[in-house]
Amino acid sequence: MEVRERGARASVLEVCPYCSCGCGLHLMAAGGDIVGVGPSEHHPVSLGRLCARGWAAHEAPLWGPRIRHPMIREDGRLQPCSWDHAISRAAESLSSLVAAGRAVGVLGSGRASNEENFLAAALARAALRTGHVDAPLRAPYEHLLRGLGAASGIPAFDASLDRLAASDLILLLEGDLAATHPRAAFALLQARRRGARLVTLGWSPTRMSRLAAAHLHLASDEPLRPLRELVDALRGLGGSPSGGAGPVHDVASWLAAARRPALVLGFPTGPGPLLEDAAALLAQALREAAAGKAPDPEGDGAGTFVPLPVRANSRGARDMGATPHLLPGGHALDDAAALERLRKIWGSEPAPAQGLPAEEILGSVAGLVVVAEDPPASALSPALALEALQTLDSLVVLDSYLTPTARAAHVVLPIAAFGEGWGTLTNLEGRVQCWRPLARTPGETREGWMALGGLLHALGMPTPFGTFADVFAAVGRAVPEYAALELRELEQGPSAPLRAPASAGAAAPAPEPVPVPAGTDGRWVARTEGSFEWGDDALVAFSPTLKRDPVSFRKLHPGGVVWISPDEAKVLGVREGWKVRLRSSSGEVEVPVAFRPGLERRTLLVPFTFRDDVRSLLGGAEAAEVELSRT
Repeated sequence: MEVRERGARASVLEVCPYCSCGCGLHLMAAGGDIVGVGPSEHHPVSLGRLCARGWAAHEAPLWGPRIRHPMIREDGRLQPCSWDHAISRAAESLSSLVAAGRAVGVLGSGRASNEENFLAAALARAALRTGHVDAPLRAPYEHLLRGLGAASGIPAFDASLDRLAASDLILLLEGDLAATHPRAAFALLQARRRGARLVTLGWSPTRMSRLAAAHLHLASDEPLRPLRELVDALRGLGGSPSGGAGPVHDVASWLAAARRPALVLGFPTGPGPLLEDAAALLAQALREAAAGKAPDPEGDGAGTFVPLPVRANSRGARDMGATPHLLPGGHALDDAAALERLRKIWGSEPAPAQGLPAEEILGSVAGLVVVAEDPPASALSPALALEALQTLDSLVVLDSYLTPTARAAHVVLPIAAFGEGWGTLTNLEGRVQCWRPLARTPGETREGWMALGGLLHALGMPTPFGTFADVFAAVGRAVPEYAALELRELEQGPSAPLRAPASAGAAAPAPEPVPVPAGTDGRWVARTEGSFEWGDDALVAFSPTLKRDPVSFRKLHPGGVVWISPDEAKVLGVREGWKVRLRSSSGEVEVPVAFRPGLERRTLLVPFTFRDDVRSLLGGAEAAEVELSRT
């Protein structure tokens, strides 16, 4: 590990713990305490730049409500205890549930390292004999991979930000790219400055749409229609668009002429099958455009594909087996060779059971282990998710921060935060990078892999992981794509990107089709804006700088808010700040309105952070048909 020292200060190259772009930064410490960050000028991802989250990456470990000692719940309160006592209590409670035939589960996280997620998968499948293992916020990425896998002819792809920046036409399916993945947005801006055309697709225009040559609107009544029309328009003469007029045919003409097209897949609000179909149709459009066209020397076949995982290690969590339908490495549950490898590594027969996704685990298990995650922050109803956590017979939480989930736990194990421990993570491009310790850990905190190893041992599983290097080596034996990685090399900088197998997404069971609400007969559609809000994440909530915007937003709208088109509000005779009454088949609410230009007719957007304010209206879904009236 290279640690640069300047007087009493030291710095080390780290990876930003927020989104999946994987920007590099120099973490700085003085006297064993983190004091700040600085950009890494030569890092191949960030190129000397950081977004606001990157600049504040040190704040949550420094000022957040840290867990400093193991705790167990006694007489309704969390009380400090020894590590041995806490791990023994956790193992006993989980073992008793398994012995009684009751369901248990494990949640990994995109906030946890590859090694922590790998051991979380071992905890589930080898120690607790369950397939109920997942990482919240994995589903949108999984659906996008399924869609790409359904587009035949794309066995694998390189999600390269460099090639995205060199593209000459970009199709962007998004919620709000500038907020969710700033470095990817920067690559898109680089391409735009070089003359590339940008086409955005979504429920409503975003900040990126202002730079677009065209915006294809996903209408509530038939959201995939423009994408189907795009494919049909390209099925003319070897990728040349058929005759027609309008934005779709303009896009088809641009795509047919493009030499280096790119497809960026974010996660707008919508059911999983809709995301899968959208990804498949857009990938098919790129394939149709490439038909009969000579490959560009600077391009890559049918184009560049960039599906966006949500958090820093969402892709890595999937690779490590923190999924209910795949083994580590993306192998099928019945892959005999993969099962045999895991049996040798874990020293126990892995359970090849198909488990439940994270969204369903909470209401279906009696015991749960949560690793560096706060499920209510990403749930469609935070209140209901927290209520489900509080009703569990055994809740074991490994985290650095006293989140709402940790406060509800029966056993809490304190683990190292960013800048305090070893770990690797895999960004959206497939670059494997290294987290390493620089600051001292507070109190009795242990590194996450050590805490998980102790729990595995207490559950009777052999754990030949005496050092972090042992766990790292085990990952390489279990996941062939990681086998060539060397820890010493990762300490110096990120690996070359690993190719992402699009076909692996097809291993997930096909979800049931979910109808998309469409306003009819005078009814409206209310839908949440996006599928995740960084302001609800623990790392933002515990950062004094980053939490200012979400806190200010809530102060500006203390009663919640829904967005409405100014034109529709004018027709209704409603002014900004006035309340409207919304009624659906699930319930009724009164909520103030604010104006949002560009919204589809008869559409209301609910900011994701206010989703609990209209919980009774949406009935646990992302969207619902509603009746609107003035109060």
